[in-house]
Amino acid sequence: MAVPVRTRLLIWLLLTTLPIFAIGVVVLDQVNNGLANDVESDLENLVALEAARINRALAVQEISAAATVANSDLILALEEAASLDAPPPNALDGLSRRMIAASADLARVTEDLEIVNRQGVSLGQSASFSWDADPNLAMDAMDRRTAIFGDAFRSSIGDERIGLVIPVITADGSVLGALLLENRLAPILDLTLEHELFGTTSEALLVQRNQNGDAVLITNRRFDRDSAFDVVVDASANTPSARSLAASETEVVQLTDYRGVETIAAIHPINPTGWGLAIKIDREEAFNLSDSLSSYIAAAYFLSILVVALGWFVQLRPLGRRLQQTAAASARLAGGDHDSLIGDTSSDEIGELARGIDRLASDLKTDIIAREAAEKLLRYQANHDQLTGLVNRQRASAVMDGFGSTGTYALLFLDLDGFKEINDTYGHGVGDQVLVAIAGRLREHLTESPEVVVSRWGGDEFVVILPGFTEDQAMAMVTSLEDVFELPVATKAGSHIVKASIGLAAAESGQRPEETLQDADAAMFKVKHKRHAYRQVSPETAQMVEQALAQDRVEVFFQPVVQFRNNYDRDGQFQIYGAEALARIRATDGSIIPPAEFIPSLGASELSAELDTRIMRRALSVVGKWSQIGAVDDEFRIALNLGPASIEDPELLARIETAMHDFGLPASQIVIEIPESVEVVSEEVLAGFRTAGFSVAIDDVGVQYSNLERMMDLKADIAKLDRRWIPDLITSQSPKSEVLRGLVGQCQTLELDVIAEGVETDVQLRMLRDLDVEIFQGFLFGKPVSAIDFQEQWGQKVQRVPSSPFDVGQQHGPSVCLGQGLYRGDHFGFGE
Repeated sequence: MAVPVRTRLLIWLLLTTLPIFAIGVVVLDQVNNGLANDVESDLENLVALEAARINRALAVQEISAAATVANSDLILALEEAASLDAPPPNALDGLSRRMIAASADLARVTEDLEIVNRQGVSLGQSASFSWDADPNLAMDAMDRRTAIFGDAFRSSIGDERIGLVIPVITADGSVLGALLLENRLAPILDLTLEHELFGTTSEALLVQRNQNGDAVLITNRRFDRDSAFDVVVDASANTPSARSLAASETEVVQLTDYRGVETIAAIHPINPTGWGLAIKIDREEAFNLSDSLSSYIAAAYFLSILVVALGWFVQLRPLGRRLQQTAAASARLAGGDHDSLIGDTSSDEIGELARGIDRLASDLKTDIIAREAAEKLLRYQANHDQLTGLVNRQRASAVMDGFGSTGTYALLFLDLDGFKEINDTYGHGVGDQVLVAIAGRLREHLTESPEVVVSRWGGDEFVVILPGFTEDQAMAMVTSLEDVFELPVATKAGSHIVKASIGLAAAESGQRPEETLQDADAAMFKVKHKRHAYRQVSPETAQMVEQALAQDRVEVFFQPVVQFRNNYDRDGQFQIYGAEALARIRATDGSIIPPAEFIPSLGASELSAELDTRIMRRALSVVGKWSQIGAVDDEFRIALNLGPASIEDPELLARIETAMHDFGLPASQIVIEIPESVEVVSEEVLAGFRTAGFSVAIDDVGVQYSNLERMMDLKADIAKLDRRWIPDLITSQSPKSEVLRGLVGQCQTLELDVIAEGVETDVQLRMLRDLDVEIFQGFLFGKPVSAIDFQEQWGQKVQRVPSSPFDVGQQHGPSVCLGQGLYRGDHFGFGE
């Protein structure tokens, strides 16, 4: 199994640390050896020096004692004592004290002394002499004619002494006796204490043998200040103090001391006294440099290991991982995976290699995407219309061909009404916007049926394929599609009302698809031909009305309709009957465009229906507010003057009822005026009006179709006499008066309420009253005004009303009553 690159890198890095470790071990060994030699050499020199100092101090004491025994008084006294057979005890006590006092050298080192004769008998001693010396020691010194040091001992706490025996020899060589001196031990002990200054664990120890041969400490241990003369160490113990008594020359040993601590000691014999000298130091302190160096070397080695490990984790391991990722990405790329990029942004060679692979993958992916997009686009373009995105004619034909002659389906053939005028007026760019908007609406409306196919057949024609639809289901779809064309289409040139003529054909058994399509096309042409006579609108008028609707510049004016309450000649009282809602357009300069400039041109177009809907809702909204504030009573009627396109619209009734409920008006207050230009009104529309409770008024009675038969067929409630008959009413003998009388008689025969339009003079009013007409509309009572002005003039509050010829001799003119209020006045501008 191959070892990964990262593992091999780690192994080689670890191997690079081995020379460091080896060098450290060699250096440490050299340092240890050198340090050990240095320590041993230093201790040897130190113990030799200290032994020399002690020997010198002992020699000083010996020299001082030698000078003392040459004292003439001492020799004379010993000679006299020798001549006696039995010298008295303590005969020389006084001499011993005098000798100490007399000798300056002796006084420096000696505390007390004792004088013995040749037989070793004491002849005198100083007062505090306490040395319990071995009697044989004095005899031995005299026999050997040399000074001999005795044991060190403690006279009292703080008074440590060493004994010295020196023979007294005459000039002729005779031995007369000896002096036993108790010398001070402090000068020697003080020298050993200085060694404690050399280190924190260094100390010098002096030991002597006791009678059992064991080692007795003469000095205090550094770490046991009460050990002098109290601590006895077994001579066989492997300690520096015990070993020093057995040494014959200088030695350096590594032993465990009294504390159980490893020490390095140099031992040396003190020959004049038979003592042992040991100078020692703890091994830890002696080899502190070596131990520190070992720690440093170990720390350096482990630090190098740590640096290697850190370098591996921080540098080499990521590098290995990046190499592995790069290799894996190359393998994926070779396998066709172009999405899994490496994403290495490093500036090193691996990063450059990774980015090269990523670029290669990206380029390959881009090429593949571009190729797939091109193929998809080609497939899309082969089956869809480039402008609208709908299925094109070729694809729709293929879908229809798939049904064959046995499939169950229905076809809708749609052709936009008025599209040519929009295209001619605003240009093809706006026309394209209309087509795109209509296509989007059709697509959105039909998304609930995913099997339905919507296609652009060509120009402004669309074909909808309804698989599995029966004729009734397809008819329901036609009805629902009318919602698509309710709202205006917004373009850069403004909003446009676009309707559609829809032809329906359901496939029959054995019928080929192209035949079904021909049937749908023929049905569409029938619908369009039926509408064609009413859909001719000039481009200028269409543009003006569309922009006014889009910019909310359509306004509602109200013209009052009044009714006389009783005989006008008797009291001249009349009340407000209602008002007719009339369309006005506010020009961009603020002026009012009269209806004569746009209403006739609209005919039965969709623009006319849209305008009627706008006027209807605003008029009902205003009257609803008047009712809420009490400006009109519950009998106030608002007349809606609707054009042919609205009357023919099957959704008209629903829109009026919706507005009626929105604004809180009862149906009894709404009057639907059917214009004279509408030749035929369907029974369904009339039945809907009557069922809803609306009043139906025939407008422009006396013109073209407004004959007795028409009034009977429409079963209207109100007849509005056309204004063309009114201006010529100057005398009751005029020909028009007779015709008018006949028209009023017909209406009264049918029990219709008669409203006379265009009343402008008192003469006209009188003659109409003579014909039993009681409801009037015209400038004599008021011109069409805005909602605010109408409320000010006709609201339920006291208001001045016009004077009348019938008021001659009266203080006030006729009164007008709006709702339950009674109004009287003097001047109103009659005849103006």
